[in-house]
Amino acid sequence: MIGIGRRKPGAPAGGEKKSGFVAGPRAASTRGIVPPLTIWTNTLFQPAAERLLAEGLGPHRLVRSAVTSAAVLAAGRPDPALAGADVAFGQPDAAQCLASPRLRWVEVTTAGYTRYDTPEFLEGFRARGAAFTNASQVFADSCAQHVLAMMLALGRRLLPSHREQLTDRSWHYDERRYESRLLTGQSVLLLGYGAIGRRLAALLAPFGMQVTPSAAASAARPGSASCPRNCSVPRSGRPTTW
Repeated sequence: MIGIGRRKPGAPAGGEKKSGFVAGPRAASTRGIVPPLTIWTNTLFQPAAERLLAEGLGPHRLVRSAVTSAAVLAAGRPDPALAGADVAFGQPDAAQCLASPRLRWVEVTTAGYTRYDTPEFLEGFRARGAAFTNASQVFADSCAQHVLAMMLALGRRLLPSHREQLTDRSWHYDERRYESRLLTGQSVLLLGYGAIGRRLAALLAPFGMQVTPSAAASAARPGSASCPRNCSVPRSGRPTTW
């Protein structure tokens, strides 16, 4: 999660993460009961997610943009309803967020936040004590499993085998046998070690692989909760095994 905002004097910076400040509705809730909020969204949710959202609203009110989208990477358009919202959940227009002083918290439905990562946006939100957070861990399982699937497919030569079955249906036994590789005992260098990288390291552990995240990407240490036993983090910035 990325958070920006204003912190209390003497309070540690960063909240749950070291990458920013956390303020807005979350901070207010520690001082007492949060009054009913107006939550705006421009995301078109699947039925199961829609039910979870409705169950979690409590006393708060949900308003929807005139234009909604299930594509979380699509940039939102300016919407009049956003001006009256306390919280934005989805992909709101960045310029309109800055121009909406009532807005106290923006939660984007993606891990990435490039369109909001500007000095003007960050300083504007920080100056008024508003919060900005992202969905940094939502896609960890799906992305890590996709990477593992591709590693297995490449190692076992599934792609060329599948291609041959779509054409002449030949069986290149010798080629596939001697080109295939096992993941067991191999070494992996992870150039990023966020939520996806940590989940991938955990999925690779049963294969007995030696996983080395780059030191620049992680402050984790072997044996910590965020670094599996098959994972070693170099102190020098260079991989210890490769």
